[in-house]
Amino acid sequence: VLAGPATNARVARRRDGFAQATLATPMARGAVFDGIAALLDGLRAAGLPLRVVTNKPTALSREVLAAAGLLARFDAVHG
Repeated sequence: VLAGPATNARVARRRDGFAQATLATPMARGAVFDGIAALLDGLRAAGLPLRVVTNKPTALSREVLAAAGLLARFDAVHG
């Protein structure tokens, strides 16, 4: 069964566990590819608005981007 209180509770626990792990070590499972910061800076210099749209919750996305040193390069982050 993919719905119901028990499934919803399991999903919520897993989501909370993921959030806690991500907040504890935001860059543990990721890395910024070489040249990305320069690319973003070039796009910004060209006057383009920069936004992130992701399926990750907004707060977690912002933490990961901050840990990667990229958050300040974006106008908005939407999760």
